[in-house]
Amino acid sequence: MVDCIVLSRNFGEHNAVMAGLNCAEGDYCVIVDDDFQNPPSEVRALLEEIKKGHDVVYVRYESKRHSFFRNLGSRLHNWMAIRLGRPIHQGA
Repeated sequence: MVDCIVLSRNFGEHNAVMAGLNCAEGDYCVIVDDDFQNPPSEVRALLEEIKKGHDVVYVRYESKRHSFFRNLGSRLHNWMAIRLGRPIHQGA
């Protein structure tokens, strides 16, 4: 089942995701951006992995197609997160 949540304005991606999770029902939640960088066709593979007993399953790019500066920013973010003892996504 798919429901639609209409927000009164653009509150940003993270707030939209949290609103969706707050309203979600069921055993699993899959979060997919509307730009389809992670194709919905991969949802089945995620569900297969979660059914193996994992609590969380992440998707990782085979190869990133982002600009040099965006990749540099991601690496800097991950480096700082590690130094601060914050969890980062797997495969960073």
